[in-house]
Amino acid sequence: MILVVELAVDKMLNGKVKIVQLKSGYRFSVDPIILAHFIKITGRKKVIDLGTGSGIIPILLACRYPKIEAVGIDIIEEFVDAAKKSVKLNGINNVKIVRGDINEIRKLFTPESFDIVVTNPPYIPLNRGRITNSWSKLVSKYEWKITLEQIVKAASYLLPTKGQLFMIHKPESMLRLFFNLTENNLPPKEIRFVHSYISKEAEFILLKCVKGSRDTTKTLPPLIMYNRDGTFTEEFTSVYQEIGGK
Repeated sequence: MILVVELAVDKMLNGKVKIVQLKSGYRFSVDPIILAHFIKITGRKKVIDLGTGSGIIPILLACRYPKIEAVGIDIIEEFVDAAKKSVKLNGINNVKIVRGDINEIRKLFTPESFDIVVTNPPYIPLNRGRITNSWSKLVSKYEWKITLEQIVKAASYLLPTKGQLFMIHKPESMLRLFFNLTENNLPPKEIRFVHSYISKEAEFILLKCVKGSRDTTKTLPPLIMYNRDGTFTEEFTSVYQEIGGK
């Protein structure tokens, strides 16, 4: 059976960035924007995004940090094709999109070959919640093709000592997150909770992990996305301004 996929081009950040993604099914939300803003890079670093999807994170990072060399990897052919179109559409020369299985990462890259690993992984274990009948949502939101444990192991393999892992996940998975990160010598150095409203529970947790670090974990002030009237907070507005360039 041939899968016919319709694509759409979405402009974001006042038209500065164009992202090709599926016209229907899974489409990225606010989490890759928040993660890309959380990541701070200096100098000429090699960066890889595990489970890149539309390629939005390496594209945003390459626009913000033009000295980096970035790779986005995904197993889904339709996502890879769309991400490659996005890179070309934005005229970016320092991002490479590859198709590959993160579980086979040792066959694709040599150990300790990246300075920074980033990931916005599927959040939902297959045994939790109602399974969607959308294939694109299934692979993007559920641990169908890849699990948290497998992603963390791949990140540890790719990073040298003092290499950094940046990721976003759900707060309800904190115990599992911290266990797997510690088991793979990637202790969290900084964490930040993200809330829709100041009175609501956290929606996301941002983590910066440093391989081999023995430092204590710092909890940063929370990021609040919306004011009570539903408008963006001043800080969340600045997230969009900074990630898109002023």
